[in-house]
Amino acid sequence: MFQARTRGGEVLLSSDSLADQDLPRLGEELVSATFDDIDGALARFTSLTLPTSGQPGRAVGLVLQLQAPADLGNRGPPRAHPQPPRPPAVEIVMAIDADEVAETLEQLRWLLVLGWVAASALGAAVIAWLLKLGLAPVAALREQIDAFDEARPRGRFELPGAPSELLPIVDQLNSLVDRMAATLTREQEFTGHAAHELRTPLAGLRATLEVALSKPRETAAHVTSAEQCLEITLQMQQMVEVLLTVARSAEPPRDGADDSITLGKLLASSWEPWRDRAAERQISLSLNSADSLTLQTDSERLSLLLTNLLGNAVDHGDRDSDIQVDCKRHDERVVLTLSNSAAKATAETARRAFDPFWRGDVARHETARHSGLGLTLCQRLASSLGGQLSASCEGGRFTVSLTLPA
Repeated sequence: MFQARTRGGEVLLSSDSLADQDLPRLGEELVSATFDDIDGALARFTSLTLPTSGQPGRAVGLVLQLQAPADLGNRGPPRAHPQPPRPPAVEIVMAIDADEVAETLEQLRWLLVLGWVAASALGAAVIAWLLKLGLAPVAALREQIDAFDEARPRGRFELPGAPSELLPIVDQLNSLVDRMAATLTREQEFTGHAAHELRTPLAGLRATLEVALSKPRETAAHVTSAEQCLEITLQMQQMVEVLLTVARSAEPPRDGADDSITLGKLLASSWEPWRDRAAERQISLSLNSADSLTLQTDSERLSLLLTNLLGNAVDHGDRDSDIQVDCKRHDERVVLTLSNSAAKATAETARRAFDPFWRGDVARHETARHSGLGLTLCQRLASSLGGQLSASCEGGRFTVSLTLPA
């Protein structure tokens, strides 16, 4: 259907299907154009409801400037005549039923919706499959971890065909298992050695009591037996206290334990318990560069560490010798070196010095009152303070080096 009007709105021509209905005016704001100027930019498109059927439709409107026909029979010279009036501009509106287009668009919309649903479902299925495939090594690793026996850390974690991103995790887990196994082995050995060390004095205590009770004795004999039992009990008590100290050394430092201390003063106070014993064995102490060094650390733990190092040097060093202590600062670290004369010490002595309950010479009377835990305790105390403790033996001197953060 179509309809043509003048610019004033007078209907010039209308399609029969409109009857007495009118199409909306679409060209009131358009510029009039000739046939040669017709362009999409000069037309106006809109959606509307058809006045005849009430159905949705599409319409286009334009304003057309009519042109007078040229005088093709005039062959003579131009003659003056009046200028003919300019033909009026005509607004033309054409409309068409859009049911077919709307039906096509509705079908296309449903096709797009169904396509989107199908693509989403397919994409979700593919993603789920890829995730399952990609996480299969993780699931296998989880099963191996679930089956892991922490009481017996043996075996290795293996993920054949695993992506390269998981290999560092597997390596770290295997490293953790190795450390757990080593720690468990050390703890089992430590427990065995402790039981062995306690069994010996317990056997002596039991034997002394059995002999004392085997038959009636004089009061003096009972006193002698009681004194022997007391000595054995004191040895056991000393060992138990050392064991407790070793256990506590693994605990984190107490709150506010960063005390500012002067290393020289702390060494002097740690030497006091051993001064008489050193004089008895004619052992002297030489301190170098310790008075000027200060550091922030747990003074209680460091004092216990230095006391045990000095006691070890006094009891295990050669008679009529000296203990040399040298302190230096290297950047943010303080290095304390303690050496004593030990003619019988070997490289094996330095290598096993920190093993629990190990004694370099069990036959010596001076070492009989030691449990073999002194340097083990020192090493754990150094570790708890963020430092390191090492031993070496060269030229007949046993040397212990302690490195601590300043």
